[in-house]
Amino acid sequence: MDGITKQTRRQSYDGIRTRSGERCKLILETLGNRSMTVEEITDELVAAGHLKYYNRNFVAPRLTELKGAGVLEVVGKKPSKRTGKNTAVWAAVRRSRSHGRRQKKMCQLHELLRLILLRLCLCELQNIRIARR
Repeated sequence: MDGITKQTRRQSYDGIRTRSGERCKLILETLGNRSMTVEEITDELVAAGHLKYYNRNFVAPRLTELKGAGVLEVVGKKPSKRTGKNTAVWAAVRRSRSHGRRQKKMCQLHELLRLILLRLCLCELQNIRIARR
């Protein structure tokens, strides 16, 4: 019985990880080089047909994950169109030219890690598509 529960837990985890990677990719594609709030990203995903209805929780956890991975950063705040309260504005991490040599190397490493993460997301999506065939 223990083997079955481990197997089903693993299958559930793999399913969640797969959807998470797909969502990260959609969010990064939507954000592009712009600065946007969670609401704006979610609205665009709904308008593009990637979401059936407005669900902030589709986007917000992925932004936190991408921030933790060093891919995104909070660049400001602005009032929410829905609530009127301030909300974070997100953007892709950009390298700054005004930093010293050490900071430049760190930025290059950061950029390399960001590209690796993006590549892993794409590879994971390709593996999923291959496995479904």
